[in-house]
Amino acid sequence: MRGYDAKQRKTPDKPYISMKRLHYLLSIDGMQCIDCENPIEDACGIYMEVEYNAYRPHDFTLRAGIPVKWIINARNLDSCAKKILLPSLDMTIALKPGLQIIEFTPQQVGSIHWSCSMGMIPGTFRVFEYTSRG
Repeated sequence: MRGYDAKQRKTPDKPYISMKRLHYLLSIDGMQCIDCENPIEDACGIYMEVEYNAYRPHDFTLRAGIPVKWIINARNLDSCAKKILLPSLDMTIALKPGLQIIEFTPQQVGSIHWSCSMGMIPGTFRVFEYTSRG
């Protein structure tokens, strides 16, 4: 049995992002995770990993009118998960291996449903009204 090899996790076919790097990416330009009590007005960041048959996580809470930076780490693209469809935003995202940042601004309160190209792997953005705490 082979021992654990940290270099193995960083091969091109299995992109890897450390929690330290993720924290750095989400702190750029004042971004922070959206599922928090105090969203920042400039932009918010969310992180998702793509596996063979799953998006993790697949349910996010957003604020209407607040720009979103959706950081997607595509680790395994051997299935219909390699394409994300957001019909209500008229968006189709063709994923590539590694990290990608998708930017959009949800304008209306409600749910934005999205899925893989076959509709078998779903996800949801739950959009709430933004109220400033000032």
